[in-house]
Amino acid sequence: MLLQPRGAGADLEYATVVRGSQIQSAEASGWVRAEQSAELGWKTSGIIGEVMVSAGEHVEAGQTLSILERNSLPTGVILAQANLVTAERALNELKTSRLQQARAMKTLEEARQAWEDAQNPVVAQANAQNAVAVAQKELEEAERLLKITASTPSEAAISQANANLLLAESAYNRTLKDIERIQKRLSKPESAYMFFESREFYQRILDSLKQKEIRDRRAYEKSQERYNQLLEPVDPLDLAVAEANVIGSQAAVDDAQRKWERIRDGYTPGDLAVLEAQLKDAEREWERLKAGPDEGDLLAAEARVAAAQAVLNQVEIKAPFSGVITRLDVQPGDQVSPGSRAFRLDDLSHLYVDVMVSEIDINRLQPGQKASLTFDSISARSLETDAGQGGAGSAALAEYTGSVVEISQVGTQVDGAIHYQVVIEIDQPDTLIRPGVSADAIIQVKEYQDVVQIPNRAVRYLGNRRIVFVASLGQPQAVDLKLETITAEFSQLVEGEIEPGDRIVLDPPDWLMAGLKP
Repeated sequence: MLLQPRGAGADLEYATVVRGSQIQSAEASGWVRAEQSAELGWKTSGIIGEVMVSAGEHVEAGQTLSILERNSLPTGVILAQANLVTAERALNELKTSRLQQARAMKTLEEARQAWEDAQNPVVAQANAQNAVAVAQKELEEAERLLKITASTPSEAAISQANANLLLAESAYNRTLKDIERIQKRLSKPESAYMFFESREFYQRILDSLKQKEIRDRRAYEKSQERYNQLLEPVDPLDLAVAEANVIGSQAAVDDAQRKWERIRDGYTPGDLAVLEAQLKDAEREWERLKAGPDEGDLLAAEARVAAAQAVLNQVEIKAPFSGVITRLDVQPGDQVSPGSRAFRLDDLSHLYVDVMVSEIDINRLQPGQKASLTFDSISARSLETDAGQGGAGSAALAEYTGSVVEISQVGTQVDGAIHYQVVIEIDQPDTLIRPGVSADAIIQVKEYQDVVQIPNRAVRYLGNRRIVFVASLGQPQAVDLKLETITAEFSQLVEGEIEPGDRIVLDPPDWLMAGLKP
């Protein structure tokens, strides 16, 4: 389009009609994200023994990133190793079915022996007397543990816990004062620094102090919790468990005593009937297990192995997928607890821009359409610098390309209007594009080739008529047109007596419209 200067007499602005190509587009903005992202944290407590990666490092799926010191782990996690060994052994034995078969055989033998003993009650009476003695010993042990649980802590233990709390509080307060002091130095203008000072130097000190503040705060909270526990009365739950153990042991004594009293004078017909029924049950169980292990028992054993392994897996953090460590929040020696953040992992092999498109434009979009992308954080100058070209470069934003890969089927209300999420995959992303940066997208909806282009500024509406004014020897003449809007600047000529090269008035004044009818 060629703009003509306003005529000195007519004071009109003209444009020359041309034939060419135009691209219809839809504009939107959004943010960059990686194909996969994960916040990795700890699921148990302990002290970090080793960190195997650094920020910016590429890792493979399954690679170990960090591990806790084993002597700092909770008892439940430490015991999980033994539980895993036991569960795996039980599973292996089930799969071979030898142990289960052997136990069934042993039960059968015991049932047969009990039935034979019933014919000779002297042996059974001796066993019953021994069972009474064993149950009585277990009762005495349960009563001893109950006495320990119900007792209150000593004054020496409380005094030591209080001293530990004061030391932890003092260390925590010193760290807070050090942080405040360094923050004041950071707030000073660099012109006020001595020759050996720098903002980077103080920032590194501050970062280190913030990590120390986390450790000192946790140590203080732990000391306070321990001190409060000693001051509190006996835990009702622990006491209830100890009392329940005593009750259970007493019940075992009573049961053993009843069995002894029942057979002290020999077996009754009812006892013989029970022993005979137990023998038949044992025979049926043996017949069932001769063919191999039960499927339900196998599934239960596999579940116990998986549960123990899941607890052991809490000792370390592994990469769930291949990607780049984009944030590192831990270092060796840190005290962590369940939920503590450790790493952020992003798969940067494919980057996407999530944009929100108005409902007005959404039905014109479809997967595969190309898009041009710009980022406020990336200029053409920074792109040339990253490529190693140097030079002054350009202050304009660098332009990237992408393709629409996904269009949401459900809209979201944003500021009173309905928008749809559209996902654009970035073609050949470089290291300058990072997850989280803002992006502007121009999606190419349709390309018009070899069309006569009419500037929208030249069109006036009169009822259902669309009119432009074509330059002539005298006053510009009104010409009716049929148009199809392409962009905000141009429309395509569908029908009308106008040709490329004609000069038409831009922003026609009202006096040109005088005398025209709708």
